Amino acid sequence: MTSQDSNARLVELIRDGLARADDAGLARVPLKLYPAEEQDELLTLLHAYLWDTAAPYDDAWHRSPGNIMTLWAELLEIGTETRHRLIPLRTDLVKLLTERGLGYRTHPRSVPVLVREYSGVLEPPVHPGDPRETSSTIAVGAWGAGFGDPATNRQVELAAEEAVQRH
Repeated sequence: MTSQDSNARLVELIRDGLARADDAGLARVPLKLYPAEEQDELLTLLHAYLWDTAAPYDDAWHRSPGNIMTLWAELLEIGTETRHRLIPLRTDLVKLLTERGLGYRTHPRSVPVLVREYSGVLEPPVHPGDPRETSSTIAVGAWGAGFGDPATNRQVELAAEEAVQRH
């Protein structure tokens, strides 16, 4: 399948998901709206895009600067409202990449995705000190800093902003 063909198929699949969400009265598009075969196809297309834009990172991983939502916005010619509707789909697909050991984000809010080439069944990656692990400590990396799970992290961010504003 050529890049142009895969992009056309991606557009078709995403538009189908938007239509299914509309039919179901949903504001957002989760991956579960797609049959299993289409979920796999979406994952394959996403992985191919990320792999094609990736540069070597270490022995097993390549780092893709590819911004998934920007790609989708350009291909679909959509605005902010529709982009927001697609956030759950993007999140679900990146989680699925991680579960299958094909890719992961170094931080939940980072745009770069680390990917590896598909070569059969892969075990999910285990990286000591990976900031995706939740803990009660602050994780610091090139992506910034985070504290625990997303809800706790947001509380810490708000408290920090309040403290800064007081001084």
